[in-house]
Amino acid sequence: MAMKVFAVALLSVFMGFMVSVSDGLNPVDCSDIYKSGQTISGVYSIYPAGDVPVWVYCGMISVGNNKDKGGWTVIQRRMDGSVNFYRPWNQSKRGFGNVQGEYWLVVEELQKTSATALDE
Repeated sequence: MAMKVFAVALLSVFMGFMVSVSDGLNPVDCSDIYKSGQTISGVYSIYPAGDVPVWVYCGMISVGNNKDKGGWTVIQRRMDGSVNFYRPWNQSKRGFGNVQGEYWLVVEELQKTSATALDE
């Protein structure tokens, strides 16, 4: 039985109207990593608020839509039910899980990413 991977890449949709901005040294999101030539999905570090890295899973391929090439910053990754996603807000906003498996990205990091994009 093949393992079904359910990865929700809402960040790119949520911020689809924003342009990813990078200082040229550190990637702000997975789109920057993809544009630099990395095309293998996996765990990467991004820098949404400057010098502090945030480890995220980057989806470098897009299934079902040939127009979307990749570079998705995955904010929720659910695969096998090993992590309970039914949590109160005070836990959800801090993020939980393991970026190499099932996880929910830290909401505050998403806010930094969107604030960085809006400032530019």
